[in-house]
Amino acid sequence: MTLHTTTNHSAASFHPSHVPAYDCVFTTAPLTEEYWLSLPKLSLAEVVTGEKPALETAASLCWTTTSLHIRFWCLDDHVFSPYQDHDDPLYEADVVECFIDPEGQGNFHYEFNLSPNNIVFDSKIINKNGEPYEFHTEWDAQDLVTSVHEGGLDDLSMMDNADKNKIASEQSKLLVYDLDIPFAALGSAPSKGQEWRINLFRIDQDKEGARAFTAWSPTGEIKFHVPALFGKLQFV
Repeated sequence: MTLHTTTNHSAASFHPSHVPAYDCVFTTAPLTEEYWLSLPKLSLAEVVTGEKPALETAASLCWTTTSLHIRFWCLDDHVFSPYQDHDDPLYEADVVECFIDPEGQGNFHYEFNLSPNNIVFDSKIINKNGEPYEFHTEWDAQDLVTSVHEGGLDDLSMMDNADKNKIASEQSKLLVYDLDIPFAALGSAPSKGQEWRINLFRIDQDKEGARAFTAWSPTGEIKFHVPALFGKLQFV
């Protein structure tokens, strides 16, 4: 989310005392639907309060010798995605996002946005000694592979409160987003036992135009570029 939006939620803000951690499994297995469903699941929470959102989002991650693989499962009762070109401002509509800090020092991180139309926004963000962030939207992740498809009934097992009747009657959808991010594009590859910092986000707009912001590691405000609150991705 390149848009810097900060809202005063002093009464209800969530103040994280720790950040979550996820064991990212190394695999040589084909990334079949069955394999994705076997991986550990994480869930996104409301970014300000840390509470459970109205529309559920789950995600799983794994890694190979060449890439980090991320899958999102998103319940959605209204898809809003007008953008069609690479590096369009996808964060102004429905989108899933991944921020990655391989060094874990907060000096720079990468941003990946993926829309329901399988459009990508990618950027490298530089943080120099607390100065305003430098957003390098001209940066592109070479050989990035993405896809978006509608999930099946098996995918509903990733949801805690999915209404199968709504899915069957097409009142809502379960969208599945995949990102395969080459380590070469990030300039480094992990080894087993290493830890990176990462956060996952989702923005969803309903029929009335109201926007919901969720995160794996909530920040206490509608602000995503907070490397100190990125979760811990542990390569196992």
